[in-house]
Amino acid sequence: MAFLPVKKGTIGPMSRPEPILPEEERRILLEVYENPSKQLDTFYFTDTLHFAGMANPSATRATPEYGTAFKKILRTVESLVEQGLIDGKQLQHVNLGMYFTDLKIKFAGKQVAIREKRCIEELEKVPELLKAVEEIRNRRDEK
Repeated sequence: MAFLPVKKGTIGPMSRPEPILPEEERRILLEVYENPSKQLDTFYFTDTLHFAGMANPSATRATPEYGTAFKKILRTVESLVEQGLIDGKQLQHVNLGMYFTDLKIKFAGKQVAIREKRCIEELEKVPELLKAVEEIRNRRDEK
C-alpha cells in the first residue's frame, strides 16, 4: 500500500506535525503567550534559558558568557518582533546595549502560539501511538 505525501503539520499516514518555529523562538513565544501579565524582558529570558540552574543568575551579568547569551536571546527576540509576533519597549543598558522589556504578544503571535501548542500536543502523542503499534505487531506475531 502506497502512502500519498501529506502536508507538513497535518495528521495522516506517515505524517508527523513539525514545529513552526526554532526551539528558542518557540519557548519565548509560548512564555509570552501563556503569561500575559508577567513582566518579561531580554534579561528574564537570558536568565531562564541560559542560566536556569543558578541560584542568582543576575549576578553573572558582568561576565562575557552572559553577554554572549544575552546577545543570542536579543537576536531571537528581534526575530519574533520582525515576524510581527511580539512587541516590547526598547531600552538601553549601560554595558549590554539595547534590550526589550514589557514584551507582549500580538494577534499574529497568538495564532502562531496556538499552532505551536497544538503541534507539541500532537508530538507528545507519538510515543503512545508507537507503543500501540508495537503491541499490535507483537499480538499478530504471536498468532
